[in-house]
Amino acid sequence: MLTTDRITEILNLNPQQIVPLPDVFPEVVGVFNWRGEVLWLVDLSYLLGTEPLFHQMGAGNYNALVVQHPQGMIGLVINQISQSFWCNPAEIQLLSATQRTTKLSQCLQGYWSAPEGETIWVLDSDAVINVLHSRSQLTLKRSTN
Repeated sequence: MLTTDRITEILNLNPQQIVPLPDVFPEVVGVFNWRGEVLWLVDLSYLLGTEPLFHQMGAGNYNALVVQHPQGMIGLVINQISQSFWCNPAEIQLLSATQRTTKLSQCLQGYWSAPEGETIWVLDSDAVINVLHSRSQLTLKRSTN
């Protein structure tokens, strides 16, 4: 789960709209012309240490969450958006420093226990971007929009 306060737009991208870049870090899918600006697209699954998107999908479209960050905008490419939840931020359980040992846990704000009893991981968009930046030295461009 990702809080909506940083999501600017949700894109449905055809793979032909993505411009691949040679010799970049494997998390980077490519770039996309978003509102006249270059938007870096990052495979969120790969970044978090799970199966890369290109292993999960066929020739279908990608979804990308355009996320605002103090350093700029980035597109987090995901398999699909499955549900929307309303969650009281006070109900999010924070992870302790000792629980932050995996790629995934380094990108988490914490977890939320849904009313149905399901545990849902809550991503921290700032942490996701900081992890990406620390690995790849990717420089984001601030949006003028």
